[in-house]
Amino acid sequence: MAGKTMDRLLQMVGPGWYQVAVYILLCLNYIPVNNNHTIMAFFGLPLSHRCKVPENLTTTLPSMSQVAADTCHLNVTTYTGDNSSELSRVKCPGQWEYDRGDPGPLGFSDWTIASEWDLVCDQRFLASLATTIYFVGVMFGGVVFGALADAFGRKPVMLGCLYAQMFVCLAIYFSQGYVMFVALRFVLGFLLQGLQSTSFILIMEMFMPEHRTIVGTIVECFWALGNMWLAFLGFLFRDWHYIQLAVTLPSILAIGYIWLIPESLRWLIVNGKVESAKQVAEKAVKYNRVKVVHSYLHDTIDEVAAQTSKSDDTEPTRRYTVLDMLRTPMLRRRALSMFYIWFATSLVYYGLLLNIGKLSGDKYLNYFISACIEMVTYVIAIFLISRFGRPKPLVGFFLTAGISCIFSVALPDVIGDFRMQNVKTGFAFLGRCGVSGCFSVIFMYTSELFPTVIRTVALGACLFWARFGGVVAPQINLLDSGTGFQRAPSIAFGCIAIVGAVIAFFLPETLHRRLPDTLEEAERLESFHQETSYDSVGHEMVDQSDMSERV
Repeated sequence: MAGKTMDRLLQMVGPGWYQVAVYILLCLNYIPVNNNHTIMAFFGLPLSHRCKVPENLTTTLPSMSQVAADTCHLNVTTYTGDNSSELSRVKCPGQWEYDRGDPGPLGFSDWTIASEWDLVCDQRFLASLATTIYFVGVMFGGVVFGALADAFGRKPVMLGCLYAQMFVCLAIYFSQGYVMFVALRFVLGFLLQGLQSTSFILIMEMFMPEHRTIVGTIVECFWALGNMWLAFLGFLFRDWHYIQLAVTLPSILAIGYIWLIPESLRWLIVNGKVESAKQVAEKAVKYNRVKVVHSYLHDTIDEVAAQTSKSDDTEPTRRYTVLDMLRTPMLRRRALSMFYIWFATSLVYYGLLLNIGKLSGDKYLNYFISACIEMVTYVIAIFLISRFGRPKPLVGFFLTAGISCIFSVALPDVIGDFRMQNVKTGFAFLGRCGVSGCFSVIFMYTSELFPTVIRTVALGACLFWARFGGVVAPQINLLDSGTGFQRAPSIAFGCIAIVGAVIAFFLPETLHRRLPDTLEEAERLESFHQETSYDSVGHEMVDQSDMSERV
């Protein structure tokens, strides 16, 4: 009963322009999260380089010698008296010359952490390791900040993470070495996961159930917008120091969030902060210009608080854990399937994104085009998941990603007189499109597959596996150098995505089916054919055609 009264309260205060304004501000938090999650696509990219010949080398070599440099070695040719020569290959002594390319529109030239700290040749893995360590920080943030948000409120945790990450970003700009850079990036990932998760919780708890699908999908468009913004900043500034500064400074504008973003109405009531809840509700009613008697509004809040308190007193609350997801055969299969799907989606997404700089053509333009494609994918996904449900679009997106990844490297470079580089780049973009579509489905699908009693736990567990995918992705990208097979990363991503499609094919449909509340209902998910709807005041309406089954 408390849930139904809460929905009636949310219907009473909105949704209106006030909720829309707060929603947009919260969605904007996704831009700094996106920028720092994906920025290593520019920061870690090695520039064209060759070994620098030491000035004193010629004095230590025989007089009849020539030295030529390649990317990682010095080739020393020594001529003997009988017109023959000997070639020896020497490992680069530790200094390189970098081709910074043409200056950008603001006069800056390309410069990355790989060129600043010589993360090339046998040190190339350190750039990927920096990304891996960052996502380890993200994993820890997901574990810690969910509990903090439940204990201390969504708003203070969100604001703390938002402002703290700004100072850490500034510190990264002044990094004096690789170790300092990686350590600060670890802390940054930790904070940004808190920012993302609390922003998402505030969004979900602000809207009625029938609105959560659309707002949960649109927020992904802001992620794509963040990618576009990063491509623009990269094109302008080129140098990783200035890109870092440009990503950081806009967060200063969020100082107004202290007064503009309200605490979650649900969290305030559930935690007994009734007077604060009344103030938040009155503010929403005022800005939405809703005509409602304040005494009735207060009585509704008191009713929700009383129902919540009564429920807590009469029904001992059981604390559910990840183990409950694995307790029964049906839920266990579903949980393991979703763990893999989240892992595969994140791994392929970040793997392809970090490889964009290796595609033919201008890396900034490629990144921007792929971001635009990602935006279009999110918009199309809104239609697909509303029309065809959840598993079918998910299977289609996975197959698109997998097949495109394999085609992007399996096609020959030249067919006849036609160069295939642009075609292969197009398949790489299509792969990015497919895996972005997977992300647009799985957030909502996960919340529908698991019952209310473990829904938050299930989403948290799936996000953990998603972050683990982000940890592994940079290491997969190293397969091209570790195995000597340049096509290995894309083929690996393609196979992982295709396996995801096979697993998704066997998952149940949740479109137009009532959300399960208990573990027992989740076991019988396929039998719930009622679509929940709400009347003008927020009361749940029952589909009469399904009444006979329920009776």
